[in-house]
Amino acid sequence: MTMRTVGAALAAAALGALLASCSATEPGSALPRSGASAPPSSTGVPGGPGVPAVSEPLDPSPYLDDPCKLAEPAALAELGYGEPGTKRTEETTDETLQGGPSCGWFSDGAEGISVVIQTVNRERGTGGLGGVYESYKDGQRAYWEPTTVNGYPAAYTDKQDFRDQGECGIVVGIQDDLSFAVGTDGYVSDPERACADAQALAGVVIETLKGGA
Repeated sequence: MTMRTVGAALAAAALGALLASCSATEPGSALPRSGASAPPSSTGVPGGPGVPAVSEPLDPSPYLDDPCKLAEPAALAELGYGEPGTKRTEETTDETLQGGPSCGWFSDGAEGISVVIQTVNRERGTGGLGGVYESYKDGQRAYWEPTTVNGYPAAYTDKQDFRDQGECGIVVGIQDDLSFAVGTDGYVSDPERACADAQALAGVVIETLKGGA
Protein backbone atom coordinates (compact mmCIF):
# COMPACT_ATOMS: atom_id res chain seq x y z
CA MET A 1 0.00 0.00 0.00
CA THR A 2 1.45 3.36 -1.02
CA MET A 3 1.57 6.40 1.23
CA ARG A 4 -0.95 8.05 -1.06
CA THR A 5 -3.33 5.11 -0.64
CA VAL A 6 -2.93 5.25 3.13
CA GLY A 7 -3.61 8.96 3.09
CA ALA A 8 -6.67 8.47 0.90
CA ALA A 9 -8.07 5.84 3.24
CA LEU A 10 -7.58 8.06 6.27
CA ALA A 11 -9.13 11.04 4.51
CA ALA A 12 -12.09 8.94 3.38
CA ALA A 13 -12.66 7.92 6.97
CA ALA A 14 -12.48 11.54 8.07
CA LEU A 15 -14.96 12.63 5.43
CA GLY A 16 -17.20 9.73 6.39
CA ALA A 17 -17.22 10.98 9.95
CA LEU A 18 -17.92 14.50 8.72
CA LEU A 19 -20.94 13.30 6.77
CA ALA A 20 -22.44 11.07 9.46
CA SER A 21 -25.79 12.24 10.77
CA CYS A 22 -26.19 13.19 14.41
CA SER A 23 -28.64 11.77 16.94
CA ALA A 24 -29.35 12.38 20.59
CA THR A 25 -27.81 9.06 21.63
CA GLU A 26 -24.96 8.82 19.16
CA PRO A 27 -23.62 12.26 18.21
CA GLY A 28 -21.63 12.75 15.05
CA SER A 29 -21.58 15.45 12.39
CA ALA A 30 -22.75 16.12 8.88
CA LEU A 31 -22.41 18.65 6.01
CA PRO A 32 -22.67 22.22 4.38
CA ARG A 33 -23.66 25.12 2.00
CA SER A 34 -26.30 27.22 0.34
CA GLY A 35 -28.47 27.00 -2.72
CA ALA A 36 -31.88 27.87 -4.11
CA SER A 37 -34.55 25.95 -2.25
CA ALA A 38 -37.87 24.51 -3.33
CA PRO A 39 -40.78 24.78 -0.86
CA PRO A 40 -41.61 21.50 0.86
CA SER A 41 -44.53 19.67 -0.73
CA SER A 42 -45.27 17.29 2.14
CA THR A 43 -44.06 16.13 5.50
CA GLY A 44 -43.94 12.41 4.76
CA VAL A 45 -40.42 11.86 6.08
CA PRO A 46 -39.21 11.62 9.65
CA GLY A 47 -38.59 15.10 10.93
CA GLY A 48 -41.97 16.68 10.30
CA PRO A 49 -42.59 20.11 8.77
CA GLY A 50 -39.87 21.54 6.57
CA VAL A 51 -38.74 18.28 4.98
CA PRO A 52 -40.28 17.17 1.66
CA ALA A 53 -41.22 13.56 1.01
CA VAL A 54 -39.38 11.60 -1.68
CA SER A 55 -41.86 11.06 -4.51
CA GLU A 56 -39.69 8.70 -6.58
CA PRO A 57 -37.54 6.59 -4.22
CA LEU A 58 -34.19 5.29 -5.43
CA ASP A 59 -32.51 2.04 -4.37
CA PRO A 60 -28.78 2.23 -3.59
CA SER A 61 -28.45 -1.42 -2.52
CA PRO A 62 -26.45 -2.47 -5.64
CA TYR A 63 -23.75 0.02 -4.56
CA LEU A 64 -23.47 -0.74 -0.85
CA ASP A 65 -20.52 -3.09 -1.41
CA ASP A 66 -18.70 -0.57 -3.61
CA PRO A 67 -19.93 3.03 -3.30
CA CYS A 68 -17.12 4.12 -5.63
CA LYS A 69 -19.25 2.86 -8.52
CA LEU A 70 -21.76 5.63 -7.86
CA ALA A 71 -19.65 7.96 -10.01
CA GLU A 72 -18.08 7.23 -13.39
CA PRO A 73 -14.40 8.15 -13.83
CA ALA A 74 -15.27 10.63 -16.58
CA ALA A 75 -17.59 12.58 -14.29
CA LEU A 76 -14.97 12.65 -11.56
CA ALA A 77 -12.28 13.76 -14.01
CA GLU A 78 -14.39 16.81 -14.86
CA LEU A 79 -14.16 17.76 -11.18
CA GLY A 80 -10.40 17.23 -11.11
CA TYR A 81 -10.30 13.72 -9.63
CA GLY A 82 -8.37 11.32 -11.82
CA GLU A 83 -7.34 8.72 -9.26
CA PRO A 84 -9.53 5.72 -8.31
CA GLY A 85 -11.64 6.15 -5.21
CA THR A 86 -11.03 4.50 -1.84
CA LYS A 87 -14.08 2.66 -0.55
CA ARG A 88 -14.95 2.19 3.09
CA THR A 89 -17.44 -0.58 3.87
CA GLU A 90 -17.92 -3.22 6.54
CA GLU A 91 -15.65 -5.50 4.49
CA THR A 92 -12.79 -3.00 4.27
CA THR A 93 -12.58 -1.81 7.87
CA ASP A 94 -12.77 -3.24 11.36
CA GLU A 95 -13.97 0.10 12.67
CA THR A 96 -17.59 1.16 13.06
CA LEU A 97 -18.77 2.90 9.91
CA GLN A 98 -19.64 6.55 10.34
CA GLY A 99 -22.95 7.06 8.55
CA GLY A 100 -22.65 4.11 6.17
CA PRO A 101 -20.65 2.79 3.20
CA SER A 102 -18.55 5.52 1.60
CA CYS A 103 -16.02 6.32 -1.08
CA GLY A 104 -13.43 9.07 -1.14
CA TRP A 105 -11.54 10.56 -4.09
CA PHE A 106 -8.52 12.82 -3.90
CA SER A 107 -6.96 15.22 -6.37
CA ASP A 108 -3.31 15.86 -7.10
CA GLY A 109 -3.65 18.84 -4.79
CA ALA A 110 -5.20 18.96 -1.34
CA GLU A 111 -8.83 18.59 -2.41
CA GLY A 112 -10.97 15.62 -1.47
CA ILE A 113 -14.56 14.61 -2.17
CA SER A 114 -16.57 11.80 -0.63
CA VAL A 115 -20.00 10.16 -0.88
CA VAL A 116 -21.67 8.32 2.01
CA ILE A 117 -24.81 6.19 1.75
CA GLN A 118 -26.31 6.89 5.15
CA THR A 119 -27.62 3.41 6.00
CA VAL A 120 -26.40 3.61 9.59
CA ASN A 121 -28.77 6.50 10.23
CA ARG A 122 -31.71 4.43 8.99
CA GLU A 123 -30.70 1.48 11.15
CA ARG A 124 -30.77 3.63 14.28
CA GLY A 125 -34.08 5.29 13.39
CA THR A 126 -32.72 8.65 12.23
CA GLY A 127 -32.67 7.91 8.51
CA GLY A 128 -33.54 10.14 5.59
CA LEU A 129 -33.40 13.88 5.19
CA GLY A 130 -35.82 14.18 8.11
CA GLY A 131 -33.36 12.54 10.47
CA VAL A 132 -30.69 15.05 9.53
CA TYR A 133 -33.20 17.88 9.94
CA GLU A 134 -34.02 16.66 13.45
CA SER A 135 -30.36 16.96 14.42
CA TYR A 136 -30.41 20.55 13.15
CA LYS A 137 -33.51 21.32 15.22
CA ASP A 138 -31.77 19.77 18.23
CA GLY A 139 -28.95 22.29 17.85
CA GLN A 140 -26.35 19.84 16.55
CA ARG A 141 -25.84 21.81 13.33
CA ALA A 142 -25.02 25.44 12.73
CA TYR A 143 -27.42 25.92 9.82
CA TRP A 144 -29.89 24.25 7.47
CA GLU A 145 -30.27 25.46 3.88
CA PRO A 146 -32.79 23.48 1.77
CA THR A 147 -32.17 22.87 -1.91
CA THR A 148 -32.86 20.19 -4.52
CA VAL A 149 -30.59 17.96 -6.59
CA ASN A 150 -32.04 16.78 -9.89
CA GLY A 151 -35.53 16.97 -8.41
CA TYR A 152 -34.69 15.27 -5.09
CA PRO A 153 -35.00 17.07 -1.74
CA ALA A 154 -31.69 18.06 -0.24
CA ALA A 155 -30.04 20.45 2.18
CA TYR A 156 -26.69 22.02 2.90
CA THR A 157 -25.96 21.71 6.61
CA ASP A 158 -23.06 21.14 8.99
CA LYS A 159 -22.11 21.06 12.63
CA GLN A 160 -19.87 24.08 11.99
CA ASP A 161 -19.70 26.48 9.08
CA PHE A 162 -16.36 26.04 7.30
CA ARG A 163 -17.55 26.98 3.83
CA ASP A 164 -15.20 29.95 3.71
CA GLN A 165 -12.34 27.50 4.36
CA GLY A 166 -13.16 25.20 1.46
CA GLU A 167 -15.31 22.57 3.18
CA CYS A 168 -18.81 21.85 1.94
CA GLY A 169 -21.38 19.09 1.81
CA ILE A 170 -24.91 18.23 0.90
CA VAL A 171 -27.43 15.62 2.08
CA VAL A 172 -29.93 14.26 -0.45
CA GLY A 173 -33.07 12.27 0.36
CA ILE A 174 -33.53 9.22 -1.89
CA GLN A 175 -36.11 7.44 0.26
CA ASP A 176 -38.22 8.77 3.11
CA ASP A 177 -35.88 7.02 5.55
CA LEU A 178 -32.63 7.02 3.57
CA SER A 179 -30.25 9.69 2.31
CA PHE A 180 -26.77 10.02 0.94
CA ALA A 181 -24.26 12.77 1.57
CA VAL A 182 -21.48 14.32 -0.47
CA GLY A 183 -18.73 16.31 1.20
CA THR A 184 -15.71 18.25 0.00
CA ASP A 185 -12.60 19.27 1.90
CA GLY A 186 -9.32 21.05 1.24
CA TYR A 187 -10.60 23.64 -1.27
CA VAL A 188 -8.61 26.33 0.50
CA SER A 189 -7.51 28.11 -2.67
CA ASP A 190 -11.04 28.22 -4.10
CA PRO A 191 -13.62 27.81 -1.31
CA GLU A 192 -16.64 28.57 -3.49
CA ARG A 193 -15.84 25.62 -5.75
CA ALA A 194 -16.20 23.24 -2.80
CA CYS A 195 -19.98 23.60 -2.72
CA ALA A 196 -20.29 23.55 -6.50
CA ASP A 197 -18.36 20.28 -6.68
CA ALA A 198 -20.38 18.76 -3.83
CA GLN A 199 -23.64 19.50 -5.61
CA ALA A 200 -22.24 18.35 -8.95
CA LEU A 201 -21.22 14.96 -7.58
CA ALA A 202 -24.57 14.62 -5.83
CA GLY A 203 -26.22 15.05 -9.22
CA VAL A 204 -23.98 12.37 -10.71
CA VAL A 205 -24.98 9.98 -7.91
CA ILE A 206 -28.69 10.64 -8.51
CA GLU A 207 -28.34 9.89 -12.21
CA THR A 208 -26.41 6.70 -11.46
CA LEU A 209 -29.15 5.55 -9.08
CA LYS A 210 -31.83 6.39 -11.63
CA GLY A 211 -30.03 4.24 -14.17
CA GLY A 212 -30.17 1.30 -11.79
CA ALA A 213 -33.83 1.78 -10.97
